[in-house]
Amino acid sequence: MAVENFHRALSLVLKHEGGWANHPLDPGGATMKDVTQRVYSDWRRAQGKPDQSVRDISDAELKVIYRANYWNVVRGDDLPSGLDYPTFDSGVDSGRFRGAKWLQGALGVTADGIVGVATLQAAKSAKDKAAVARKACELRRSFLRASRPSRPSARAG
Repeated sequence: MAVENFHRALSLVLKHEGGWANHPLDPGGATMKDVTQRVYSDWRRAQGKPDQSVRDISDAELKVIYRANYWNVVRGDDLPSGLDYPTFDSGVDSGRFRGAKWLQGALGVTADGIVGVATLQAAKSAKDKAAVARKACELRRSFLRASRPSRPSARAG
């Protein structure tokens, strides 16, 4: 089990999540360390706290949101080491349930995005966890390549 891996996984995710972003083409809108304003506002409301800019998110809030909204959703504490981080990271970048779907696809179980008993059993019994992680990452790369907007081709004069 990977109970102790959350803090290590979070530090790895945060190395490439950067800081503040509010790009007009990003459907997530205003984002701080990959937590969107919507996610932050929903979390603060659930805590009985007033809304504020995601730009002002504290490190403590960030950790709680990442654990509750991403790590726990993919059952990171229950996944074997080596499968926990790529599933968590994929969920952060591409949606909470997508990381689970890519893991499930790599394991050959129903890819419904819900890490349940069948997914956990398959993950724990996988003989080559590194190969499963590579396959999940390849499924992720394929999705990302397919979702990029196509660029117009250059035309000669």
